[in-house]
Amino acid sequence: MASNKSLTANFVKNAKNPGRYYDINNTGLHLYVRKSGSKSWVQRVNLRGKSIDIGLGSTSKVTLLEARTKSLENAKLVSEGTDPRKLKPKANVIPNFKTISDEFLTKKKPELSNSKHFAQWETTLSQYVHPSLGNLPEKITIRASRSADSYTIKNSQAVAIEEFTARSYGL
Repeated sequence: MASNKSLTANFVKNAKNPGRYYDINNTGLHLYVRKSGSKSWVQRVNLRGKSIDIGLGSTSKVTLLEARTKSLENAKLVSEGTDPRKLKPKANVIPNFKTISDEFLTKKKPELSNSKHFAQWETTLSQYVHPSLGNLPEKITIRASRSADSYTIKNSQAVAIEEFTARSYGL
């Protein structure tokens, strides 16, 4: 069954009959209900004379508002001649320990007593810590030890500088 009414969250939740239920926002967005009862968002667009369907996700994971927003973005891309399916999402770049520790030390610099103290920390990190921990991902916990003669790694946790995690400093 096809419908030309504007979709509502309540309708999406209660839709049981198999079919395609189109939203009337002129982006080609529709709710696709399968015989099995599963529901998903699909957008049908015309790109360079060809009709293509773009899957936007399951209704259990993507809300009506999110589907409408994504369909508007896709419609804009199509109007510019770009195939939205070919665009790759930006990869999450996970900074390594060296990057995080350098940023942390830069933020910590005003709290250090003088520039010589900062230089000592920087030297210690570059000579002793970065060679062994520099390429580890950010999801490690760093703990200080006043008698830090040795550094050990246990279960992806490093014993080094001062207790912090990259997330707590917003890096």
